[in-house]
Amino acid sequence: MGKNERSGSYMVDVASSREYMYQNAAYRDAFTRWRNDRKNKFGYRFVHDSREHTYIDGGGFADKQLITAETGALHTCLQFLGALMLLYFAVEQILFFVLKANFERVHIDRVYYSMRNIDNIAPSKEVYLFCSMRILLLLIPLFIMVQYVKLPRDVGIPNSKTDKRVLLYAFTITMVMSVCFRFLDYGLSHLLRTARIDVTFYTYLQTDTEQAQIFYFITQLIVCPVLTEILFRGYLLQMFRQFGDNFAIFISSLAAALVYHDISKVMYVFSLGVVLGIITIRNGNIYPTIFIQLAMTNITMLLNSLAGEVTNLFNRLTELTACFLILAVFFPLMLIMRFRLETPFRLRHDNTELSFAQKLRQLLNSAWTVIWLIVMLLATILSVTFI
Repeated sequence: MGKNERSGSYMVDVASSREYMYQNAAYRDAFTRWRNDRKNKFGYRFVHDSREHTYIDGGGFADKQLITAETGALHTCLQFLGALMLLYFAVEQILFFVLKANFERVHIDRVYYSMRNIDNIAPSKEVYLFCSMRILLLLIPLFIMVQYVKLPRDVGIPNSKTDKRVLLYAFTITMVMSVCFRFLDYGLSHLLRTARIDVTFYTYLQTDTEQAQIFYFITQLIVCPVLTEILFRGYLLQMFRQFGDNFAIFISSLAAALVYHDISKVMYVFSLGVVLGIITIRNGNIYPTIFIQLAMTNITMLLNSLAGEVTNLFNRLTELTACFLILAVFFPLMLIMRFRLETPFRLRHDNTELSFAQKLRQLLNSAWTVIWLIVMLLATILSVTFI
């Protein structure tokens, strides 16, 4: 309830009355100021008379102007998201073109079931170029997001007090998920191979110098995961929270998933994004999510290094043993933490005028977003390679 309404006035400030679960006062104040800034076209703001309603057949009374205001702000944010993700895709294609022109290939760290890239030592020059452009690929949209949307840092990188028990529970869930989805990914990959579709076995890179190998590990295991979380669970997720937490989690997870063009990876990344989005909101803090992403990325890379060659049975058994050890440690711990916590990840009802279905329709009514979805679909189809 807004200040005006509490004082007896019927005028309600939508931005001020919005509640953000598990966030501190600095976050709420910064988000309210950003939303109410008249120069900000991305903020959903509206001051309305709570006595004025319009009757909608079958839906009861609603404030038509309020719905119009939220729809307009949502449309603007979705248009920006579509344009931003198209820019991400364009920069990615430039990366592929530069690698192809200089080194006759577009990927240097993917090992396929067809045994492409097996025993392939990448030269250090190629590794430095590839890793530098991977960082640039994330920095460009993040820079544009910060400079153009101007979301306050207290909102884009939330840092409220974290419940350590919830964080531990979240960590156990993601560890179990990383192994379970790895098994599902292998199953899907084998299924696709029956259709003679070549998909990624794992991602791993070896290079010809120790310095380049260290640079690769720092880039892939530290820098890129941190930038990914700041972009998707930071600024993008937080910008869309004004339209409800559930939709914000969905749209940020969708954006993170569609940057992958491997059909065997999209569902895993989307599902992981949903879990990380819930963890971010439930903790009111992005740093635990960054820590979890770093842990998962490093464990995945360790399992990838254990996997070795596709046809090496000993390596596969070693990887399988490591997976079961992870499950043996974290699955019981996950159950213990679940019984000790009450509704650890239950989100409150979204304070929003539009239903989730209406927001999805708005997603499909935004021209740049539709173009982005079509381009991603075509890119995924065109990236399919038959054995």
